[in-house]
Amino acid sequence: MARVQQSLTLIDNMQTKMATGEILSTDDLLALAKDHSMTETTSETIAWRRYEQMRPRTEQAIDGRLYADYAGHYRLDTVVFTIRHEDQRLFARVTGQVELELFAEEVDRFFYKAVPAQISFIRNAEGMVTALTLHQNGHEETAQRVETGEAATLEATLAERIREKRPVENSQLLLQELVHQHQKGEPDYAKMTPPLAAIAREQAEIIRGELQRLGALKDITFKGVTDDGWDVYDVSFEKGCQEWSFSLATDGRFDGIIFRRLT
Repeated sequence: MARVQQSLTLIDNMQTKMATGEILSTDDLLALAKDHSMTETTSETIAWRRYEQMRPRTEQAIDGRLYADYAGHYRLDTVVFTIRHEDQRLFARVTGQVELELFAEEVDRFFYKAVPAQISFIRNAEGMVTALTLHQNGHEETAQRVETGEAATLEATLAERIREKRPVENSQLLLQELVHQHQKGEPDYAKMTPPLAAIAREQAEIIRGELQRLGALKDITFKGVTDDGWDVYDVSFEKGCQEWSFSLATDGRFDGIIFRRLT
């Protein structure tokens, strides 16, 4: 009973704040998330996180000496976050993407202004920054700090694959199976990472409707590899053509899928 009363009191306090025009702080939102055990990839949790990640944020001044703590490379599966600091400003670049500036919300917590996403840095017991967490699209993904050599090797391997226009192994068969699954309305979510699976579930009926409109699958033609490592294909159907792009995690699951109409 005391646990329920604690939760009700927490919610009541936040409602009072919002009613008076106050913006909920990061600590307020984290307290509510912890109180409701929002650690799973349920639709409710994802929706809550999206709300939290989309809210307005205010830049705060922090000790400029902290910026050096964050600089370095952090690996998230097949991509690397490169963090650098310059003149008490912090910048982040993800493999194959442009560099964007980060703005401090508080110590160890930063946000992008260009996109609705945030990065928080994780310290170990000795106070050293050992990882970062990306907060975006209702999900939280943690990247571990790696040495410069490991980051360089990963990016060099990708650059070679792009230059040689070399798809991932069994790329075309994987895409063909993916298209057939969506045509039938039976996507295999187990073969997707949790963040992608959550988005795919939300969009499943829209995708199926579009594919049914296009009719039978006719041909799949490889086009190349994007700067961030996605395989790109032209996919021809009986009544039109689409461009499909996808990326795979290191365990072989899809971690990104995009398609757009060509005709």
